[in-house]
Amino acid sequence: MKTDVIRTAKIRLQRMSLVQSGDDSIFLNGKKLPLSEVARYRQLIAEVLAEDEFINPLEILTDKKELSKMDEETKQRYLLNLSSVYLKLRNSMR
Repeated sequence: MKTDVIRTAKIRLQRMSLVQSGDDSIFLNGKKLPLSEVARYRQLIAEVLAEDEFINPLEILTDKKELSKMDEETKQRYLLNLSSVYLKLRNSMR
């Protein structure tokens, strides 16, 4: 049962690629992020990477007002998507 849930989640994440339509657009929860938002995320990620101490990047990148409006399942999906965005942007900065 647990492995089915994990397998299903992996398949969903693979299908929901961050890069869509052959460009470098970044998507969060199925919505294309505007370039200004991507730039803001890049700036926040650069600040996290520059810190000497451990900082939870998801805590910094999370839109807490938006998160408070979500149910538990949507919150989990949002945080998974946000972690994918973080990894994609972080890797592109290296």
